[in-house]
Amino acid sequence: MGLEREWMRGAAPLAVLTLLQRRAMYGYELVEALEEGSGGLLAMGQSTVYPLLYNLEERGLLSTRWDRAPSGRRRKYYD
Repeated sequence: MGLEREWMRGAAPLAVLTLLQRRAMYGYELVEALEEGSGGLLAMGQSTVYPLLYNLEERGLLSTRWDRAPSGRRRKYYD
């Protein structure tokens, strides 16, 4: 496994938990915040972020709730 992949493996969960400590976010919002907040360094697709979120939830490090966006669409928020 390359150094970059190892770095992402450790930095990504920490970055996610740090963002969620500030406020709850839904998945796509989190993807955008990670990319923007890291200057593109933590640019991850949804196929990477969602398994990470499921793993953190399974380990009891975050919780989820369903809520409605202003558009009326249901979204799963992570906090």
